Amino acid sequence: PEPSKEGGKPLMNALAERKTSREFAETAIPEQKLSDMLWAAYGINRPEEGKRTAPSALNRQEIDLYAIMESGAYLYNASSNKLVQVTTEDIRAKSGFGEFANKAPLTFVFVINKARQRMSDPMASSTTGAVDSGFIGQNIYLFCASEEMNAVFFATLNKDSLASSLKLSKGDTVLYGQTVGFPPEEK
Repeated sequence: PEPSKEGGKPLMNALAERKTSREFAETAIPEQKLSDMLWAAYGINRPEEGKRTAPSALNRQEIDLYAIMESGAYLYNASSNKLVQVTTEDIRAKSGFGEFANKAPLTFVFVINKARQRMSDPMASSTTGAVDSGFIGQNIYLFCASEEMNAVFFATLNKDSLASSLKLSKGDTVLYGQTVGFPPEEK
């Protein structure tokens, strides 16, 4: 669905409540909330210019954002605000995300798309990709704080397995993961 750009907590409240947690309920994220989260993370907020909610170096928008769920892996298409399925396989357990993510409803994977990045210096490529991923990750953290959800950003993942499962182009680089979901119900 179209993202809802209304509501949520005020920015200062979301900043005060932003935290990292590796504890998640297995509860699925409703489609509307997922749409809102994707838009907040890296959606287009200035359609006339094609610019996004997160900045990127030279506006190259070189980060591809993948959503990994039980139903498969999806690439986020910001221009249509849609998830495009790349595999129907549940790749969570073999992706090296960690036990906390194996049953969580959603893990984002941040990938540098080298064709859009157009940088020949490997250090500049990695640094720029890391910074731009950080902006997107912070947007996700703030969305989760605003919606009383948990999130954790991490760099330990099986990059080769993910590159294969996500059918990445040669040279594209898997950088980070970020698992999100609702907090577990108190017992």
